[in-house]
Amino acid sequence: MNLITNGEYYLIANYRNNKFSVLQLNRNWFLKDGNDIFSKRNDISSIDMITTNFKSINELINFLYENGQLESKDVDLFIAHSKKYNGKKYLNESEIIIDNKEKEERMEFLKHMANARLYDEDTSSEEINKFFNKFVSKMKSKASFYYFMINPNSKVDNYIIEKSKHIFEPNYYFNNNEFKDKFSNYSVIRNIISMWNLYDELLLNHKGVNERQTGYDLTHEYLLLNRINRREFIHEEALKQIDNNYIEGQISIDDYCNKKDEPEGPVDYLSLKHIELKARPFNNPEIEKIYQKYGAEGVVKNFSPNSFTLEEQFKLGLFDIVEYFNRKEKAKVESKKW
Repeated sequence: MNLITNGEYYLIANYRNNKFSVLQLNRNWFLKDGNDIFSKRNDISSIDMITTNFKSINELINFLYENGQLESKDVDLFIAHSKKYNGKKYLNESEIIIDNKEKEERMEFLKHMANARLYDEDTSSEEINKFFNKFVSKMKSKASFYYFMINPNSKVDNYIIEKSKHIFEPNYYFNNNEFKDKFSNYSVIRNIISMWNLYDELLLNHKGVNERQTGYDLTHEYLLLNRINRREFIHEEALKQIDNNYIEGQISIDDYCNKKDEPEGPVDYLSLKHIELKARPFNNPEIEKIYQKYGAEGVVKNFSPNSFTLEEQFKLGLFDIVEYFNRKEKAKVESKKW
């Protein structure tokens, strides 16, 4: 049995002032095995198994706040992972799914699938077909549901959306085999359920008779929610922080090669800084004499590298210019914590 305890999904806390943080989730929150291991990178099923333990988003927020993961309760939570399109990385959003007794059968199915995914097990075709048939039946019988689920910003899989557009054609029917791969995919299922839950929630405030118009109105509210959350303002920085190679406080060479405020140009800036630091004398004149006579090797043989400043460590060749800036930036981050 292969237990999936990490992945490429991140729970993001987006605060109202355009600040955000990538939350660390405790393995014990979804496995309940007594192992307090925190990780920012998780499988989406792990995140769902945590969030579906709560009856409301406020209850989830309170839990995360009390466990030191949130700096404020005035926050928008969402799940993110990166995807590539035409060689460029984008941030892909998924909504939080919480428990709801009114949708008990649907939620039990999701929890069962999440648990199966977590333990790398299969979900029975009978259960999948049952869910598929309910989804198709709802699409056919409820126009407001249909128009909401196929809206341009829907999280429903594009293949399913395109096939659904033929649903009202004469003699057309959904063939389960056409969707076999899609409906055995956990992310596809959970995104349908996420949209379905949101549809039910938004529908509570609509008593219109015209089903098609209700579908359009619900879609408008859905798009309005996206604008209110203003997540797009943090996408660029969030992409950096969910990169596998990201280290807090670290700066990549690209950050310096994109500098616009240096008159010498980005590459020249690095070169000039390299020359400046190498030419700077040691604070201790005696050490400077040893350096001039025996070079960096002579200094390192007689003194511990930890006794030198960051600039002096660079002068001794212990790391390159980019790593110098990385360490300098990380030192700034650490000092702010205190």
